Amino acid sequence: VEMKRQHWGHVLNALYLSLSSMSQVLVQTGVADSPSIEVAMRHLGRLLIAADKFGEGSVAILGGGSKEATLQLMTHIVTGAPMAISTCMVARVLPGFLARPYVRFLQFLWSPVGLFRGLVYKVSAWASKPMFASLDTSPEHMKEFQAGVLRRMCAVEKIA
Repeated sequence: VEMKRQHWGHVLNALYLSLSSMSQVLVQTGVADSPSIEVAMRHLGRLLIAADKFGEGSVAILGGGSKEATLQLMTHIVTGAPMAISTCMVARVLPGFLARPYVRFLQFLWSPVGLFRGLVYKVSAWASKPMFASLDTSPEHMKEFQAGVLRRMCAVEKIA
């Protein structure tokens, strides 16, 4: 992969670091165990191979063919992450009778994050613009693309 400007490591290394770091967080906070992470990574890899294009695959598979739905999902993930991560850590460390009131406190503490949802959406839309710019999201194309992904996914599953 040709790098357009100076960056430590390679593009693949940067993407791997993100996946690896989040995998470790999921295991350390008790969300999933290592074998489950391996299964999820295998599914992600197969999906990426089947979709062939990350941007179009994201819109077609995760967003149901809609750029808008994909951006809304991205926004909810980003704005919900602080509360979700905090809650997982609390549930991992505290017994239930202590965790419940603490989670209520966390909900209060993180509630202002929702006020930034519009800004997060705009930043996500701006950041995704190059990836989404050339996508054909017509219903006909999305239906054809999704069918192709499904065919390739089944083929990958057969040889795996």
